[in-house]
Amino acid sequence: MQASPSFRVFAALSYLLILLLAAASPVFSDSLIDGAQAAGGCSTAGSPVWDGNVANATLEYTNWEEDYWGEDYEESNQGNGGGGRVAEEYVSSSSTVNRVSPLTEGFHLSKVVANGTSSGIRINLTTGYTYTFCITSSAHNSTNSVAIDVYLMTGTDWRWYETSYSYAKNGWTEEFDMSDVPPEWRGGFYWRPYRDVHAYEDLEEITFSTSLDHLEYRTEEYYYGSNMLVYDEFYLIIDGWDNGRDSDAVDPEVDIDVDITIMVEERVMVPSWTVTLVCMGVMITLLAVPLIIHKKYHAVGLEEVGTEPMPALNTSHESAEKDYSVLE
Repeated sequence: MQASPSFRVFAALSYLLILLLAAASPVFSDSLIDGAQAAGGCSTAGSPVWDGNVANATLEYTNWEEDYWGEDYEESNQGNGGGGRVAEEYVSSSSTVNRVSPLTEGFHLSKVVANGTSSGIRINLTTGYTYTFCITSSAHNSTNSVAIDVYLMTGTDWRWYETSYSYAKNGWTEEFDMSDVPPEWRGGFYWRPYRDVHAYEDLEEITFSTSLDHLEYRTEEYYYGSNMLVYDEFYLIIDGWDNGRDSDAVDPEVDIDVDITIMVEERVMVPSWTVTLVCMGVMITLLAVPLIIHKKYHAVGLEEVGTEPMPALNTSHESAEKDYSVLE
């Protein structure tokens, strides 16, 4: 049975849909769909707009008596046996700006991460761009390199990161120890790097890139216990303390100079609904092809073919008109 031209066209389209589905799978689409990728060198002439497209994010631990009571209070209590530090407390010197604008242009900045603290920036990553991050470190006012930990996380995980830092500095590490809990079960109870992959630990130079196929959301308290859904921002954190993770760098015991460069490039983004469309098309094709083959196979036996009776069998009329007079 020879396939008709229309069937061959249909089969070719079916194969094309199958190839498109394979191209959209995670095995082949790492370069198209957001992933943690190694990136090349970074260079940009842009500068950050503080509280515009970038905001400061710093956690530190400070002397409570010195900062809040002053030196006069400390001197007046020395004779009463009350001198020295009264207490220590966790302090966040992060920017209080509500939201920063979406990051569409690259920039370069330098920061000093004090020993035992954590410092970074808050940025608003958005869809349609590829972001490349380059971070280098060295000991403060020195050329000696220092191993650091760099994390990219959402605002939701940043809040858990703040809690973890506060607990560690207050000596409550055991109460917040999640080392025995698998990472996939820590969501909602412990901070995690973005997509569980953007953690770059115990390194001196770090370069990576990422992109978003959709915006991230989180719930935020709005009014009298009611919540609303808002876009989540991102934090690029340079970790200068022992955060308790098994693979993180040890406490550096020095202040760290950090150079951060972020490059932003536009990218062609395939809409997420195309994957659903391709999957539906392939499923419909897989269901339709057997039916079409079945119908065409049986239609061959039903075709009307013109036939003529064999001459030897066409005798009914002739036998009725034969002349039997010769037998008389």
